Amino acid sequence: MTGNAPKNPINASEMAQHLLLVEDNPVFAAQLSEAVAQLAGKWAVSHYPTGQMALAAISTPEACFSLALIDVGLPDMSGVEVIRAYRNHFPDMPIVVISVIAAEHSVLNAIRAGANGYILKSHSIAQIAHDVTQVLDGIYPLS
Repeated sequence: MTGNAPKNPINASEMAQHLLLVEDNPVFAAQLSEAVAQLAGKWAVSHYPTGQMALAAISTPEACFSLALIDVGLPDMSGVEVIRAYRNHFPDMPIVVISVIAAEHSVLNAIRAGANGYILKSHSIAQIAHDVTQVLDGIYPLS
């Protein structure tokens, strides 16, 4: 037998999905990454602590995201601006706000900008994982 046997093809279900995480607080970023680790399948997380860093990444070759979790309270800009930019660039990608802000105007601004759902950070890691699973199933939670 020669050494030319075909390699095992990569099964699409084995490929990692890619999460965009825009969160400035390292504690919340770690909790959200832990919630994502509970999801089915393999997930790669690209974490950006500022809106400017997230916007700079929008046109890179690595910017092929399956889902976005974006905080609206970023230190350098409103997360609503980031949502709007990613919605314009990736019209079919689910975008979910993850925030401590529960004010109605914040929720409405995020939805108008293109967010599909709104999850409060006060939820448990298990609840956030459940909410994100719902998003992936096409059900968009509003905390």
